[in-house]
Amino acid sequence: MHLGFSTQAGRIIKKAGGFDRLARLLADHTDSPRDRTCVYRWNVPKDRGGTGGFIPARMLPHVAKALRADGVLLSAQDLYPDTFPVPQFHETNTEEIS
Repeated sequence: MHLGFSTQAGRIIKKAGGFDRLARLLADHTDSPRDRTCVYRWNVPKDRGGTGGFIPARMLPHVAKALRADGVLLSAQDLYPDTFPVPQFHETNTEEIS
């Protein structure tokens, strides 16, 4: 049972194209390969043996490198959405003021 795609790990796994794809990218582009099970555990609750939806800090540079090699860039929003909220834009009245 994974936590869905609203967690840090879930967003990044989804952006990578899934558990298998991220594991394959890590194997192909870094010196820190991980299998599908390891990547899956990043998005499993802690009480079930996972990391609670977070990619371990020591793995973030490897994940970023693997995704970058595949043409996928991570943003601060992917990593920490509560710290870097997406700005909300509202329409404004564009009529000329007289």
